[in-house]
Amino acid sequence: MDSAILINDSAISKLYELGYKEYAAQISGQSVEYNIERGNYNKAKSRMNLYESTSGYFTNGEIERGREVYYYFKGKYYLGIHRNDSAEYFFRKCLIFKDDPNMAVSGYHGLSLLFEQLGKNDSTAKYSMLAYNANDSSYQIQTASELLRMQSIYNYSIHQKEAKTKAEKVALIQRWFFCLVILIICLFCFMFFVHKNRKTKAIKKINLLKNKFETEKLLLRKEKEELNILLKEKNDLLKEESISSNYKENSLNAEIEKRGKTIIELQNRIEKYENDMKMHNIVIKEDDLQNAPIKEHLATYIIHPEKRPTVRLWKELRSFAKYNLPQIYLMLMNYDVSEREFRICILRRLLFRPGEISSLVNCSVSEVSLTRIRLLKKIFGISGKATDFDKRIMLMF
Repeated sequence: MDSAILINDSAISKLYELGYKEYAAQISGQSVEYNIERGNYNKAKSRMNLYESTSGYFTNGEIERGREVYYYFKGKYYLGIHRNDSAEYFFRKCLIFKDDPNMAVSGYHGLSLLFEQLGKNDSTAKYSMLAYNANDSSYQIQTASELLRMQSIYNYSIHQKEAKTKAEKVALIQRWFFCLVILIICLFCFMFFVHKNRKTKAIKKINLLKNKFETEKLLLRKEKEELNILLKEKNDLLKEESISSNYKENSLNAEIEKRGKTIIELQNRIEKYENDMKMHNIVIKEDDLQNAPIKEHLATYIIHPEKRPTVRLWKELRSFAKYNLPQIYLMLMNYDVSEREFRICILRRLLFRPGEISSLVNCSVSEVSLTRIRLLKKIFGISGKATDFDKRIMLMF
């Protein structure tokens, strides 16, 4: 203890030198009891004055909660210098906080010392017994606290094992999640490759159809020219009346019939090529439409419904519709639709579901349906369901 006090005094001096007066005052309270026990009352008083004036632990002369044991040491100081009234005041002040068993022990013990010094044996015995009982209660509480601490250590050990098990589960879930993310990325790449490959094949097929279409058109033109020559030759033969001319006419008729069949076949094939090219063009155009970046951008607002599409994004949608859906755009402009009607129509053409559209344009699902029914009547002059409007605009670009 003597060494501890020397270190304490040295620390107070050093802190004062460095300008940390508050810290110096705070640790000065640790040596008060030691100096009182050894009768160093002047030094004890000096430390108490420093502690009370500079530590920051006191407000209006009252020490902060949790440090009330200081009143016991102060009471012992006054007891040591024979200021019994002051000593009794501070010992009784300890009893204000006797909900803390240690403070009750301190208060009763201090009073028993006071009355012993005053020679009042009855009071000394009374407060000694009270101190003993309070100390016994304090011991029981400490024992219970120690049992609780041991139980807490045991519980901590159990919880630690549970935490370890949960951590292992979390790690396993994280590994599975990582694998799932990798799988999704691979699947996305595969789908992108398939989409690109399918589109490339479709374009090749259209180019092949175009080549066949142009070739067949040339053949058709040539066959028609040949047919015209034959028809002219036949007209010339009709003016002649001879056996040879009759024979030649029969030959020409056969050739004309053959050419006619060839022309019909060519016309049928050309018509089929035109239809095939038209269908493939529609498929490619629809594919590009549904994979447009603006559609993905709008979809992010469905995932995060607390956010709303910006004015700039709505302008981009209008511009997108103007260049990629010119038929629908002109139709809507001709019928002078409202901004909400325009947005609902274009979003539906981009295959957004009614619930998603309601989230994007900030209205109810029923309002989305009613708007489509109104547009069906307004534009097409037909009374029907919202799906009837969808069927009509899905065929338009």
